Amino acid sequence: MSTTVQPANNTAPALRVRLRGIAGHQLTATCPTWCTDDHAEDVAHGVHAEDFAHRGEESALMVPSSFGTNDEQLLVQIHQYPFGRDLREPTAVLWPTLGTGENHLGPNGLIDLAEQLRKYADELEHIAAQVHDARKEHADTNASEGWGTSKGDAR
Repeated sequence: MSTTVQPANNTAPALRVRLRGIAGHQLTATCPTWCTDDHAEDVAHGVHAEDFAHRGEESALMVPSSFGTNDEQLLVQIHQYPFGRDLREPTAVLWPTLGTGENHLGPNGLIDLAEQLRKYADELEHIAAQVHDARKEHADTNASEGWGTSKGDAR
């Protein structure tokens, strides 16, 4: 078995990824259009099929801190584990990062935070549209290859 990973919009030659746990086998996958992962870690170290993931761009909610910096508070990124048990369809994954801890904001800081939240809400709506399109691409690809679709829907 061989595996070729082709990152979307990448003109580099196809990558071969060694399957861990199955001597002499490689994983073959074509990246969906939204995947921004170069899969360098997979190529360098190999991967278990169920751990192979496509990942889109990260979007972070940045919140002003008491120290005059902006801290990441929440990350969102589209993920898909095409050979895994879960997240076989493209799904938005959220990580609360909690920044540096307590923040003290005055009126201007609160206004800045409100603006950041509005911008982030717009980004989340954009990502929701990307997840919708990614799921359609996934369903169309599976239908054209004669694969069944997964029954679960992570919401």
